[in-house]
Amino acid sequence: MVGRRTELSYAQAASRAQAVIVNVPIEHAENVIREIGPLLTAQQLLIDNTGVKSQVIETMLKSTAAEVLSIHTMFGPHVRDLKGENIIVIHTARSGQMAEEFENVLHKHGATLTVTTAAEHDRLATLTQGLEHVISAARMAVIQELAGGPEALTPFSTPNSRLSMLVDGRIHGGSAELYATMLGQNRAALATLKAFGAQIDAIIAGLECGDSSRLAELLKANRARLTDEFVERGTLLTGQLQDKLRD
Repeated sequence: MVGRRTELSYAQAASRAQAVIVNVPIEHAENVIREIGPLLTAQQLLIDNTGVKSQVIETMLKSTAAEVLSIHTMFGPHVRDLKGENIIVIHTARSGQMAEEFENVLHKHGATLTVTTAAEHDRLATLTQGLEHVISAARMAVIQELAGGPEALTPFSTPNSRLSMLVDGRIHGGSAELYATMLGQNRAALATLKAFGAQIDAIIAGLECGDSSRLAELLKANRARLTDEFVERGTLLTGQLQDKLRD
């Protein structure tokens, strides 16, 4: 492992490694790739593990003669192993045999791999990360403003709100700078937030006219598109979690 505080230099590590994985904060990723990329040969593999793909992959392909593969581990350092964990894989024009061998290692350790494109990754990842972080930040800001903090809501909490609060606590325990940087660098983020804002605006516009039906219409339209399996699984697992929290 090589970093700013290690004695081993990038050049030394590159000369010894078959594969190099760039796993740094997203704001530093492209600069690190530009520094490491030229040190690698066509017989080596360069991999990034970042949360935003389009720009990073473009930089890798321009900066090195090595094979190029992009991954995104959809979990943090707290996991004990790869079994059952999601990893997104993006092949490039220079993903060859070494890239395939690296994927096989991930498979061997039980990871669930999904192959997609850079654009599709960024579009979908902003729904599970950027949108989730923005909703949590906005919700907690409103709670702080109108109630003084989540503790004041304890006597008024419902099973659903308690689960949401747990997620809010987890998100706010993470890196605000990382969340903001990922949001800012994801080209799909603005369109995602505008789409979300349009739904909120429609509900507000109805309420201003004394009409709350938009919420019911939205919930019913969503339910018609959701599978029974999705709804039943969500109901079952959240029920089990609520029971566990009561124990």
